[in-house]
Amino acid sequence: MLKEYLEIYFLNKQKNKWLHSRTFSDLKKQLLMELEELEKALASGNKKEIICELGDVLMDALNIVAWVTLKYGIKEEEVLQASVKKQKHRKPWLFSDQDLSEEEQVRIWYEQKEKEEC
Repeated sequence: MLKEYLEIYFLNKQKNKWLHSRTFSDLKKQLLMELEELEKALASGNKKEIICELGDVLMDALNIVAWVTLKYGIKEEEVLQASVKKQKHRKPWLFSDQDLSEEEQVRIWYEQKEKEEC
């Protein structure tokens, strides 16, 4: 499923004229609209509706990634590498047998975030 989704992502990035003609502000508004629809779906508790809206949020977030990478000549691999590095740095307990409290996890997250350059 992930492979198929990635194919769709790259086809969308390459061929979607609507995406190419948008501004960042347009895409941000679209994502915010979908987040509001997700919030309504969550309030309704309708699982089918929640799944649909989560898909829309994911699609619109990835539209922003596609737009920015196109406009600034950034490779998705660079974005993924930076995100993985950041997650590993901020959440080291994910990769150990430590059973930390929520408070301890949050404390470490903030401490690690303070050490980052971006």
